[in-house]
Amino acid sequence: MAGGVVLHGSREAAIHCLAIEVRERWAGRSDPGLPATPPDDDQDAVDAFFRVVKDEWYWLHAVTIPAAAAAVLANMTVWVLHHDTDARTTGEVTVHASRQEAVAHLAGKIRDTWDWVTDEEDAEVPDTPPGDDEEAVELYFTIRRRQEGDESYTLHDVELPGPFTAASAAPAAPHPAP
Repeated sequence: MAGGVVLHGSREAAIHCLAIEVRERWAGRSDPGLPATPPDDDQDAVDAFFRVVKDEWYWLHAVTIPAAAAAVLANMTVWVLHHDTDARTTGEVTVHASRQEAVAHLAGKIRDTWDWVTDEEDAEVPDTPPGDDEEAVELYFTIRRRQEGDESYTLHDVELPGPFTAASAAPAAPHPAP
């Protein structure tokens, strides 16, 4: 799919949006095992597409928005941080009011595991992380990429579609790709 993060008020709304994109991309494909036309049911269409098209995937993550905050989040930009610590998990997804808050959150996490990068026999790796959050995150992940580790992160700004209601702010169960 196109990539990035999109927030929806419910699991059903997320699947419906994904199904629209899958159906648009269905036409003209000749993948073995992909039916000529997509199923009418949104979940069935999504499942059929991703079962056959192996080089694409999706994740649904539940994000809890407290009811008190949901009312004031309409048309607001938030920062969604997705931090993967290894290839076996979908990682942690957190929502932050600003980019700086998201980077500070990630910097706190990597400072707790700084010893993972100090095992390097590299004189350029300090024994303790830099005090600046941006610098600490950049250095840590530069070293982790060099170590060929599976740890990574993405940070996206997302415009919330609000206003949210109590029903749409309730979390939906995560649904990994088939």
